[in-house]
Amino acid sequence: MKTDLIKKIITALCVAVIIATFGVMLTACDDPRQEDTGALDEIFGGNGDNDQDGDGEVDETLPALLVASGMQDTWVAPEADVVETVKYPIADIISDDSLTDVQKIQQIMSATEQNEIKVERFNYFQFKKGTTDLGSNSGTLLYQRTRRQNQQDKDDTTIKLAINHNFDAIAVNFVQSAMIRLVHDNKIYRIEGDVKKIAYDDKTGYLSLPADAWKKGKDFGDEEFVASSQNLEETKKTCVNWKCANIVKSEGASITQKTTSNGDVYYVLSFTVDLDIANADEATIAKLENDNGGSNMSLGKMEIVAEVWECGLMKYYETDEVWSGRIQFYSGSADTQTKTWYSYTERDNDMSASIAILDTLL
Repeated sequence: MKTDLIKKIITALCVAVIIATFGVMLTACDDPRQEDTGALDEIFGGNGDNDQDGDGEVDETLPALLVASGMQDTWVAPEADVVETVKYPIADIISDDSLTDVQKIQQIMSATEQNEIKVERFNYFQFKKGTTDLGSNSGTLLYQRTRRQNQQDKDDTTIKLAINHNFDAIAVNFVQSAMIRLVHDNKIYRIEGDVKKIAYDDKTGYLSLPADAWKKGKDFGDEEFVASSQNLEETKKTCVNWKCANIVKSEGASITQKTTSNGDVYYVLSFTVDLDIANADEATIAKLENDNGGSNMSLGKMEIVAEVWECGLMKYYETDEVWSGRIQFYSGSADTQTKTWYSYTERDNDMSASIAILDTLL
């Protein structure tokens, strides 16, 4: 009798789990946000230096996606109080005739990575679009990150959404998320968003959540000075370890000087990562795996366009990369494009929106 009862209970539990899982899968497949109207194709259609027709004239008009993010000053050169805190200027690298363009690019990229996290303040908006395969299923993953930081506070908001996909329920669970990591008044507040309420703007590609879709997350209100989060690990513009010798491929590498309409100088670095060198470098592969939460990973492509202000701070950063490896329970691969716009002004450093969300939770 007891054996029969236990069997019935186990059967009922299994059926309940299957129904629940199937329900989540149906929700994922019927999600109206899966419709991609082409806004992203327009966003990712241009080249990195905003010189669309190659005539040397750059387009300083902000894309609709960037406007939606609230970033206003990506064409404003870093102000004096920010420049004063730059640790590794690049003027000597640019003017050193003994260096090849490849060597200059590698040294400049290393310098900008170290400069970013220690400056008086910085802001960036990043958007990734990737075609991802997980096991036998595939889809488009969108990743959006808004980062504002100064010497006292940090606002780091990320939203991940899958569209046009047939991922199973387990995969959907770890490829979609929303999180605010706010450091304010010497405390860190992790705030989690309801992924079911992520809105995808089909005109701009922007991802957002309503203010009431956020709740307290792990370690909400723990003490953490912003200085403790200022480290090179957080500057991960790319999985590449720039200290690795010859990681920039010599073919096609170039440095071009440009000037904004305000007369401010920046440099456009166009180059490709040498895959043989990158895949043989333990530090590069470790960064790739850490960035994607994977294992046994390797790069299949890494093309980069970087715009760097004359002072040595990043202005714009674009990558086109392919990788493969194991993600969670799946053998996976991705073909991803990333665009990141930087600003260093005080008004783009405004964290009031996230602080307002925090105030509702305190």
